[in-house]
Amino acid sequence: NPFNVFQTPFKRFNIFAQGNYEISDAVEVYTRGMFSKNTVDTIIAPSGSFGGTVTVNLNNPYLPATLRNQFCAFNTATAASGLYTPRFSTAECAAAATATGRTDVNYREVTVTLNRRTPEVGPRISNYQTTIFDYRVGARGGITDSIDWDLSGAYGESENLQTIKNYTLQSRFREAALANNTTSCQSGNAACVPVNLFGPEGSISPAMAAFLSADSTTIVRTTLAQARGTISGDAGFA
Repeated sequence: NPFNVFQTPFKRFNIFAQGNYEISDAVEVYTRGMFSKNTVDTIIAPSGSFGGTVTVNLNNPYLPATLRNQFCAFNTATAASGLYTPRFSTAECAAAATATGRTDVNYREVTVTLNRRTPEVGPRISNYQTTIFDYRVGARGGITDSIDWDLSGAYGESENLQTIKNYTLQSRFREAALANNTTSCQSGNAACVPVNLFGPEGSISPAMAAFLSADSTTIVRTTLAQARGTISGDAGFA
């Protein structure tokens, strides 16, 4: 709760102007323009892995022995059989803990569901900025006392800019969970930092947090150009 902002900061800036000028009794030029800029900032609780799956090697340096034993002892038999069949035997589990890597015959890994909030990364911060402008210019007048004409052109743009910070990526959790040591990941990605997913709050270091999270910017821009001509009035017949 302390991270969330319940009254969302919101700023709006609007400008609107219009004008017209009669060149003669038969011709009038007119114009109008508008501009609007809205900014919204949100702050919500820290990100994390909320039910995503990760594969963890049993020789992971951060994996507690108690949790490793639980992974190994998981019953793989069906409920109908009434039997107990552990995923790995006690001997296999102990040998897997000392494996040096994937090429080791004793190497074992398990796929589990990970629920871990990452307050070490900080709250999720989002900024939404919408900018719109539209301009029209035209001329109008009368052909006869009962028939009018109107010619105009307009151009407008809208842009929505969304920036988010401190969101974690599930793909990073999966990559960081497969590590044989505390300095490098099995993926071979030099930027990957093995992450302590099993420790208490504060066990994720700034380097680990930086690898798990990524900032993102999305821009959506729309433009609209218009040309219009109309003749209207009473033609004297139906």
